[in-house]
Amino acid sequence: MLEVECGAIPILSYIIFKNNYKITALDKTIVIKDFKFPIIKQKIENHFNFSQYNSVVAFRPCMATEIIIKECLTNKIPFCIYLCNCALYPQEDYQLFNAMDWSNKKWIQYLEDRIKKYNIHHMEIKIDYQTNLFDEMPIISAK
Repeated sequence: MLEVECGAIPILSYIIFKNNYKITALDKTIVIKDFKFPIIKQKIENHFNFSQYNSVVAFRPCMATEIIIKECLTNKIPFCIYLCNCALYPQEDYQLFNAMDWSNKKWIQYLEDRIKKYNIHHMEIKIDYQTNLFDEMPIISAK
């Protein structure tokens, strides 16, 4: 399992590891080096090799969201992402971005379009709107 954009302290990775799962934490800002699981201290980019992992998790991965969706769907890797609420601009189709008219709703719609484009293996996609969470951003998962 890979946790992408885990932040300076990979606490989710630590919890997963403590529950006897293999996990690798990836983030360029990781400051602690003495965890008992692998750490990759780098920025996630399009050329990162996801294929060596059997699943991916991310909690508010910001700019990595689109990369995770694309790489996981094209490589048939199950994933779960809790989206952040920062209304990121599209990386692949930047011409769609209009700062005056961009919102979380449009960001989610854009991601839904990316999912349709990259879901070549017909993975089961779930977009779960958790209305009990403080920002009402969805959790996107594929299996």
